Amino acid sequence: MRRRVYALEVTLTEGMVEEEFCEENPIVSRTIEIPGHQTLEQLHRAIFRAFDREEEHLYEFQLSDSAEFPEKRYVPAEIRDEEEDDCGITEDATIQELKLEKGDVMLYLFDYDDIWAHQITVREVLELDDTVRYPRITKKIGQSPPQYAEW
Repeated sequence: MRRRVYALEVTLTEGMVEEEFCEENPIVSRTIEIPGHQTLEQLHRAIFRAFDREEEHLYEFQLSDSAEFPEKRYVPAEIRDEEEDDCGITEDATIQELKLEKGDVMLYLFDYDDIWAHQITVREVLELDDTVRYPRITKKIGQSPPQYAEW
């Protein structure tokens, strides 16, 4: 079986950011390379670091480009409702199990109070390089917004 690495462009689409910040940073995105055998929990941690977050909050991934009607949700085990049979667990789901291909899109929501929304786009599917430490950030566009706005 080919060992794959997914190059994912994670773009901030919504959050508690001030207008001045948006003017200075019209696009805020990070490209993260992560091996297919790693989990959505590990991807969450990579995004957390890439956007310079300070405090952990609840999060989820959605396989769909619509938050209103996600095809499938993945959440941490601690918050999964027993009645949500169609909801996956981030600690168990690997990237390769999602069967993502170049151009596919999913959503990442962080902090259910402030709602930081990110679109994740698969930019490339590459061969794993044993000399590289993954996950890794390969590209940054824009500054990371403060996790908590100073209104």
